Amino acid sequence: METLEKIIMQMHPDRHFHPKQLELFKFVGEKFEQDKDCNTVTVFAARPGCGKSTAIQGFIQKCINEGKGAIIITDSIERLQEHKDIYADDELQGLDDFQRLYFKNRNRITLITKDNKDTEIPRQRYKPILLITTQRYAQMEKSDLIQFLTFVDDNGDKHKRNIVIFDEAPKFFRRVNIGVTELNAMDTALKEGINDLCDKDTKDNILFQFRKFSEYLQMKIKQLEYRRDKNTYLYWYDDSRHETLEDGTDTYRVFDNDAEFLRLFHAYLPSIKIKYPKAELVMRMIFKLIKDGGFFVSTKVKANADNKTEYGKTFFVLDNCTEKFKLDPEVKTFIFDGTANIDCRYEGYEGLFEVIDCEDYVVPLDYMTVNLVKCNTSKTALMDQEDSEMKLSLINRYIKSLQLDADDTLFVSYRNLLENNVFAENGLDAINMGHFGGLKGFNHWQDRHNFIQVGLNTFPELEYLLILFETQSELYDYARHIFTKNVESVIAWFDDLTGHGKRKDRTKITYGLTSTQINDVRESQITSDMVQNIYRCAARNYDNRKPVNLYLVYDYDRLDGITQMLKWELERLGAKFKEHDLPGRKIAKSRVRTPAGGNDANAKTQPQLFFDWVESIVDEQKEWKSKDIAKSIGLTTEQLIELKKSNSDVRKILADMKIPHKNLYKKSNLKNGGNFLIINPL
Repeated sequence: METLEKIIMQMHPDRHFHPKQLELFKFVGEKFEQDKDCNTVTVFAARPGCGKSTAIQGFIQKCINEGKGAIIITDSIERLQEHKDIYADDELQGLDDFQRLYFKNRNRITLITKDNKDTEIPRQRYKPILLITTQRYAQMEKSDLIQFLTFVDDNGDKHKRNIVIFDEAPKFFRRVNIGVTELNAMDTALKEGINDLCDKDTKDNILFQFRKFSEYLQMKIKQLEYRRDKNTYLYWYDDSRHETLEDGTDTYRVFDNDAEFLRLFHAYLPSIKIKYPKAELVMRMIFKLIKDGGFFVSTKVKANADNKTEYGKTFFVLDNCTEKFKLDPEVKTFIFDGTANIDCRYEGYEGLFEVIDCEDYVVPLDYMTVNLVKCNTSKTALMDQEDSEMKLSLINRYIKSLQLDADDTLFVSYRNLLENNVFAENGLDAINMGHFGGLKGFNHWQDRHNFIQVGLNTFPELEYLLILFETQSELYDYARHIFTKNVESVIAWFDDLTGHGKRKDRTKITYGLTSTQINDVRESQITSDMVQNIYRCAARNYDNRKPVNLYLVYDYDRLDGITQMLKWELERLGAKFKEHDLPGRKIAKSRVRTPAGGNDANAKTQPQLFFDWVESIVDEQKEWKSKDIAKSIGLTTEQLIELKKSNSDVRKILADMKIPHKNLYKKSNLKNGGNFLIINPL
């Protein structure tokens, strides 16, 4: 039996592998062979660029050689689909390693997508290797996935696919709506899916029970919707459907006779799913909604024909996808995720995951310099605030001052800004740029030695709350018994959480939760994304020794949790950190500040008056005395002295303007000519 690293070397005889990569291949191969603890999901936190895809491809080849089966969850299927009509070996030129592996072994590998599932699901029984996308795997019911555990070899003998491998972070949960649309679809599916073989009275009783429940839930939706005429979020639970039996067992009644209803539902499930493919999922989530409660959302959609605002209203429940990581007591699941050691999701789910840090298989990053550049670069700060244009101008000037080679640089920021060519003046075109959420799976930039990220990849606060709920199941108990006590308070809490309330500092929001819990989740997810982005450049290459410079523009002081997590991840490998203020940021902030206690919209602060005066000077060679400067901006000499003491930017500008050995000042001494949106770079 050949080892994994040996097979990989045979597959790539002309490729150089770093010794640490070969050690990792050996370790992973041994884990695949020896780790049979199917109650635990083993996670390799091997850094991006370690050769994860190569290891998985080598394992696929190993399984084919040995006649073994495996299920591989990978979004690389899309790359294979692009070339599905290739049949001859001479057509394989220009394809990547995974594409060549697939096309040389199409009689042993099948891939299932949304488009080909009707033809490929039957065929997968005769091919040992099954490929499924991350999204498809999460969407399928566990009962449907179990059918993939068996395949038949060329002799007609049955074998088990006893290993499942995710080539990246899986989906841990998904939102499932339970609203009017789903209830009506289920009603139709029950009516048409339970055929005439069923006793008419029994069928009528089942339909009656469901319609009774449907009317009840739709009434609850209306009651919650009409609480107010704006977007509403809350947690809902109806304790009247909870009952504790004499033996202490808790039951949650959905229908008049849950056992009888479910018996008939499952008996006719195949025909019901033909009418409504999501029927099994929706029914599971209905029972979860009644047992645990669920989130209610009413969001503004549009104005109707009468010019009245319509609202999309629904309950939604979280479907725990981690249950699909344990398909069978004899099937072992592995996950490759380069940032698993800083992703809080792996800390939840009651010890389901064993995260292996893989520190023995990394290489130093002592060639890396991380420049943290301080500026508020949230979406709102760069797109929707009075000084947004000013901030973007400062950022562009800073980037331009770095004088980086565009073809040796990867630039990452918000999609809207990139599509509007906000940073085009820096000589960076589409091939040099990527937007948040759009870098995954691409290695186009792995030879680039400069990386710039402006902003952070964030999600609505509600998404972080959902992660918290799914990873810490005890929060459902809290939500049921606390959130439902005072609905108006809960609505206000969600308003603050989602940014629609009065509270400005959302990091301090609490309603029974500790003030740091949601913040911890947010910081974990943002940092994980940033690290993944960083490894898209030359730092990805194990053999790289050339300097790599990172420029991360965000408010690193205010978001210190992210900063500390990032430092922990990179400094231990030798990366050096430098912290800078975005040149001109403080002055830009002063330029838009409103004077305290004034009602005059045109009033200006003393620093603003000073900056205006400098920019207004036409004769740059003119020499100014302190008293003349004070008079020009409407201050006394004493007030100008106090302004110099209190404002570092004013103090620095005057120091630059000062004529050596004279108590005189002139504008020509300023290198930037006094335009305070263009400050000398650090």
